[in-house]
Amino acid sequence: DGFSFVLWKNISAGTVLYFTDNGFYSDGTQRTGEDTMSWTAPAGGVAAGTVVKITCSAGTAVADVGTCVGSLAGLSNAGDQIFVGRGAAFATSGGGSMPGATYAGTLLYGLNFEANWVAGAIDSNNSTLPSALSGTYANLAFSTTGNNGQYTGSRVSEATYAAFKALIHNISNWTRESSNTTSLDSSDFVLNIPASEPTTQATTILFSGVQANQVTVSWTSGNGANRLVICRAG
Repeated sequence: DGFSFVLWKNISAGTVLYFTDNGFYSDGTQRTGEDTMSWTAPAGGVAAGTVVKITCSAGTAVADVGTCVGSLAGLSNAGDQIFVGRGAAFATSGGGSMPGATYAGTLLYGLNFEANWVAGAIDSNNSTLPSALSGTYANLAFSTTGNNGQYTGSRVSEATYAAFKALIHNISNWTRESSNTTSLDSSDFVLNIPASEPTTQATTILFSGVQANQVTVSWTSGNGANRLVICRAG
């Protein structure tokens, strides 16, 4: 079993993210009995756009960036969810029935590859959508079939991370399958940032007058570009 995730912000060394495949009840509490794990950012931190790939086996998970404790080795081929949070580990007991365990951290994201989020009673293959993850780009649920899959759209063409988020949340940009042929892509997301504008240096700047709330400036550009930038302190 395994999964990958992308970071949309620079994070510092020692930052910990927590993962579980336990679902949530409709009252916002969580089941237990499935797996939990944590991932810790390495020395030097991790840059925005970095994709982290985690490979899980029984009791052990290995990341290509950072380190793991625990494992999500029980992801079900009958459908499952992955939730990620920060600030506290997910509970490992006390969630056998509703009301279940309360998550003390901050939920960051939920991925559902069973189908749609459900309401009411759940089992190890289903989950309701916690209210904390009901916002735009806070969760993704698949109505298409396939035990495995990943985003197969562009990772280098966009100018903002918001644009990448929109692509990732378009299910048509994912490839799903149930024959165990998916090889998780660890390629990072790279912003397509335009080249910087050429620096314009003025050869002459003359403050030729001052009166109430007004300064008169005369200037001549050194390379013909007609732009003047004035910065005011205070």
